[in-house]
Amino acid sequence: VFFERNGLQRSSFSVNNGMESITTIKNLKWNCNSDLLAAIVRKESHDSIKIWSFSNNHWYSKQEIRFSKQDEVKFMWDPINPLRLISWTLKGTITVYNFIWITAVTDNSVALVIDGSKILITPLSISLIPPPMCLFELEFPSSVTEMAFWSFKNSLAASLSDGSLSVVELPDIDTWQDLEG
Repeated sequence: VFFERNGLQRSSFSVNNGMESITTIKNLKWNCNSDLLAAIVRKESHDSIKIWSFSNNHWYSKQEIRFSKQDEVKFMWDPINPLRLISWTLKGTITVYNFIWITAVTDNSVALVIDGSKILITPLSISLIPPPMCLFELEFPSSVTEMAFWSFKNSLAASLSDGSLSVVELPDIDTWQDLEG
């Protein structure tokens, strides 16, 4: 939960997707622009670095990078480049992540937004609902790390933080109004 200086609650977000009951925050850091917040989140089965961004009065879970508990992962933001995160483990593995988030609007005007384990979908030809609202959403068993949309076949591929790949074939856009809600 985030509070204003006068003590009023400003905004909040959930750390876990509700899949596991015990979750602990080990470390919390802002990037140098203070527009991305990263945390080491310890769950029963693994540790992960999670990254959130704030837009349209909503906290979006933009990335989850999983590690085994034995790795004892640590991280820091680059002090100059706001989209660069550096992580290291006890085993001596150092990884530098350079993030790029691209606003995804397809050739047939479908807006796609990743928010944790969900992809928020709005066909702009049917509805002009801005994110975080959407016409409908797809929910996956773990956080979405990357996605690709093939408008010719109305297919969406999502790479998940647990290492799996999900492919969804969507119905024709003309029938999407029936999916609202």
